[in-house]
Amino acid sequence: MNEIFEIEKLLSDAHSIRINSLSKSIEITQQALLLSEESNNKPLIAKSLSQLALYKMVVGEMELATQYAKKSISIFFELNDEKGLADAQYSLAGVYYKTNEYHLGLINFTEALKIYRKHNDFYNQSRTEKSLGTIYEFIGDTSNAFTVYKNAVKNAKKINDSNLVSNVYNNVSGILVKNGRLGFAMKLINESIKLKKQTNDIRGMAYALYGKAKVYSQLNENIKAEDFFFKALEIHQKMGENTGITMTYTKLGELYLKMNDLKKALEYALKGYDLANSLKLSMSTIKLNKLIYLIYKKEENSEKALHYLEQHLKEKESVINSQTLKVIENYEMIDKKKSLEKKAELQKQKQELLKKQNRDELENYRKKQEFLSIMSHEIRTPLNAITSTISLLDDEVSKEGKIMLNNLKFASNNLINIVNDVLDFNKLDTNNSKLECSSTNLNFLCQNSIEVFNRLANEKNIELGYVSNISTDTNYLIDQTKVGQILNNLISNAITSTISLLDDEVSKEGKIMLNNLKFASNNLINIVNDVLDFNKLDTNNSKLECSSTNLNFLCQNSIEVFNRLANEKNIELGYVSNISTDTNYLIDQTKVGQILNNLISNAIKFTEKGKVKLEIKLIESIENKDKIFFAITDTGEGIPETDIFQIFNTFTQLKPYLTRKQGGTGLGLAIVKKLIELHDSQIFVESKLGKGSKFYFELELEKTQKSIFKVIKHNELKGKKALIVDDTKMNAILLKKLLLKWEIETEYAESGKLALKYAENKVFDFILMDIHMPEMNGLEVSKKIRTTQNYNSSTPIFAITADILADTQEDFNKYFSGIIFKPFETEKLYDLLLHSSFSNNGDF
Repeated sequence: MNEIFEIEKLLSDAHSIRINSLSKSIEITQQALLLSEESNNKPLIAKSLSQLALYKMVVGEMELATQYAKKSISIFFELNDEKGLADAQYSLAGVYYKTNEYHLGLINFTEALKIYRKHNDFYNQSRTEKSLGTIYEFIGDTSNAFTVYKNAVKNAKKINDSNLVSNVYNNVSGILVKNGRLGFAMKLINESIKLKKQTNDIRGMAYALYGKAKVYSQLNENIKAEDFFFKALEIHQKMGENTGITMTYTKLGELYLKMNDLKKALEYALKGYDLANSLKLSMSTIKLNKLIYLIYKKEENSEKALHYLEQHLKEKESVINSQTLKVIENYEMIDKKKSLEKKAELQKQKQELLKKQNRDELENYRKKQEFLSIMSHEIRTPLNAITSTISLLDDEVSKEGKIMLNNLKFASNNLINIVNDVLDFNKLDTNNSKLECSSTNLNFLCQNSIEVFNRLANEKNIELGYVSNISTDTNYLIDQTKVGQILNNLISNAITSTISLLDDEVSKEGKIMLNNLKFASNNLINIVNDVLDFNKLDTNNSKLECSSTNLNFLCQNSIEVFNRLANEKNIELGYVSNISTDTNYLIDQTKVGQILNNLISNAIKFTEKGKVKLEIKLIESIENKDKIFFAITDTGEGIPETDIFQIFNTFTQLKPYLTRKQGGTGLGLAIVKKLIELHDSQIFVESKLGKGSKFYFELELEKTQKSIFKVIKHNELKGKKALIVDDTKMNAILLKKLLLKWEIETEYAESGKLALKYAENKVFDFILMDIHMPEMNGLEVSKKIRTTQNYNSSTPIFAITADILADTQEDFNKYFSGIIFKPFETEKLYDLLLHSSFSNNGDF
């Protein structure tokens, strides 16, 4: 008798502490089960199993919960214990409705409720009616849900059970939220929380806090909603309430999706998804599949969106099976038509996603083809100007000048070959190319290729031969262009330096042609720089390099750059500022200059009459930082509202590329957007067709002391000594001629090893170092000079390279004083050397 009393006390204790320590309840109930089995007391075995089933269901161990409940039902049925049978059915129903057989949950709850009513068990009537209301809510019968919730409150009040009243208030609050009655919902959930505090129901408090978070979410008070969800989550995790954890993860995912924080939305949705799958919480899995689908859809990840949409539809179909439909047909308020319409809408969305995926692929292909067509036009046009000008200048220059012209011609021809290679490869790669054959003498074609490269072979003392056993009288059907390209594939570059060196050689008319040549080559440089800059930004290899800068001076300089272009179009180009001319900021001059130049250039490009204005103004000062507003406005043609969202996309050209008047790669605004994002800011645009456009953004800049530079005359590089290190002799010759114009004495080292010998024996004012060299590259040579005893360990060393990623290499800043990229502007090189001559750190 004492043993039975002990077991019943254990079961009673387990039940009373379940609201504060569910894990302890499970432990005590398992102890009761063990004692019951040892004494072979079937009623207590069944009761222990029934309670364990309930607790295991709550923590999400559904398989064990099912096993315990079914064993319990079997024993209670054998014992003809109607009340015990109802308790076991209640536990089993809880498992069913939380997994993929909620219709069986509905049946078992209904059967249990009949027994509880028969025995006037108001406590169990109330909790069963509350659970039934949850199922009615799910199948869409809010009328029946309200009815059973009302009865649940009545029965709970009959026995003064505040906990049960609080639970029902929480659920009713959820229905009110769905119906938009948010004031009433908040009132009920606050009452629920108040009752939970009175009863010290920690587990129940987690669900009440969760309910309040849902109300705040609907009120769009997202921060408060987030706070309450995390409070609920903390309790669920402490109590081991896996079902509650899954529900909260789901709602956090929905909240962050609403807040457009897609990263966090996906993080919590996937956490919930993994937990729901492991616990076989089918209702939660259905919701989470749809949530994850919506997140990926918003991220425009069509492939993953489709996957989760299909999972959602598949699982929903498996849950709402024929047996379920037979059960819910008894409830008149179920709107089957609405359910079918919802399903049809999801199927429609699936089809739209598939169509969008195909459209995106076609659009990407179209953009690629259009971009290559633009590149073909933009690059070949200045190349045509270069080659034509070279021919016209041939009679203008001396013998030495003719050599440089030949080098220029050779370089431009190589560039033409490169462009043709890229365009033709794309044509071949997309199966858009075909052989265009004509009768051709193969020996003649091969001999012609040999002659093209004779000069290059002679320079390197290489014998260039040609052997053939093909008859010279035999012709073949050959595509001469494509075979010629295969034979002539060589790369070189030496355009801009040659132009500068030829300047003193030609007549007034020749100088005009040289200016045209320079303009064409600068266009090429701008196009190449656009592509390289965008690639560097797009791969996160770019960083801000700030120095003390006068913002007014920087802006004024940008205006002056485009004055000539504005004057040619009779456009007024203005500048307005309320920033003190005495204020300096830490600014990356190159990147901010690039932002302003691209926006001003674009504004002028698309404005035929009227004006373009750059405006900057101080809008906020906090300690040593100022927030500056930048705006570039024009009276140009404007941008259609439907196109504004895509103008910052890569390679975007709003006008048909065959008919547009303006040139460009379509990368300018994409680069601007990325540069502004690099400053942790955003760019905005307002535009009206026929009225003009306004591009604006804000930068937070740190104030700094004004830099003091020594004023240096243009000839102060006279007598300076430079070491040129480059394995390409032609590059070195051109650079040497350029430096001689500034009266700089030069030495030339054609390898890294030779450069080290020079460094050991002679003092230089600066060293100009190529990066890519055989045996020892420029970084290795510079490191050796910096870290060994020699005359030049502190001499400024400048990298001169065509490698756009050279300065991203590890330790670059340790061994180099600066970098200038080929093809370079001679003025920039001059300024770099000038400043290094009175500042040994080489900063510029």
